[in-house]
Amino acid sequence: MKAGIQVPAFMCLISINNWLCYNDLTPLTPQALAPKKMRAENSLTTYVLYWATILSACTMGETAGDYLSFGLELGYARSAVILGVLLLVALLLEWRAQSQNEYRYWATIIIMSTTGTALADFITRTLELGYARGSALLITLFILIYFAEWFYRRRNSSRSKAEHKNVFSDVDRDIKTRGLPKTDAFYWMSILVASTFGTTMGDFTSDVLGLGFGGGAMLLVALLLIVLVVDYLTDIAEIALYWAALVIASTIGATTGDFLTKPDALNLGYAIGSLILITVLSTIFFIRYKLAKTKPA
Repeated sequence: MKAGIQVPAFMCLISINNWLCYNDLTPLTPQALAPKKMRAENSLTTYVLYWATILSACTMGETAGDYLSFGLELGYARSAVILGVLLLVALLLEWRAQSQNEYRYWATIIIMSTTGTALADFITRTLELGYARGSALLITLFILIYFAEWFYRRRNSSRSKAEHKNVFSDVDRDIKTRGLPKTDAFYWMSILVASTFGTTMGDFTSDVLGLGFGGGAMLLVALLLIVLVVDYLTDIAEIALYWAALVIASTIGATTGDFLTKPDALNLGYAIGSLILITVLSTIFFIRYKLAKTKPA
């Protein structure tokens, strides 16, 4: 399966879910392609900061996952088990929380990304499924999660369209206004699969396509910018574009993390590479904090 086919296929699957949930598939009309109206003044800043944090968190997760597997020599399987336990604790805290917390959300995202890195290597290398079969497995898991979510909503809600909406329905608006999407069990399962799939595609881009870590990262950044611009300016397939962007961001995290730490790239090592990433992530969090303080009540 080629990389150029996999991400569009990923988006098509989510668009099918939109049709199943809402009996609606937005056509590519001039109205859909037109810029969105009534945006909040800070929506672009909030949107950019969200995706900058996602990129930093994914890169941090890639570096941390490789450090556990290679730096501490735990291997893929043991790293995946340790991170799986840590992830369960994080999800339990998220589930028991009375309200959504920004720092808890981002801590869970980093743990998800780290776990996804270990799982991707375990699937493609330890289990020797390779990139094609590993990707097919992950896409199948994503389909199952979406149909499980669809069945759950249909069974537990009335026939009203409004009540059939899931946490993904307003993800675009939530990111631009609140800075965070709403979450539930299906969201976190999807995040884990998307993170694992993204890491698999990062390795595929660097190794199989021969672009290297730097070349792969540059190509993917360009692709991510295109997806985000389309998502921000139009009403086309917002849910599909969100998950496509998240997979691409995870893929960039994989290639950038390797570019910083691997011997055949910058070879900064895990310590210096992690220090750079922690500095970048801390700077983004500081900017988010300052902007949150200046927001009108």
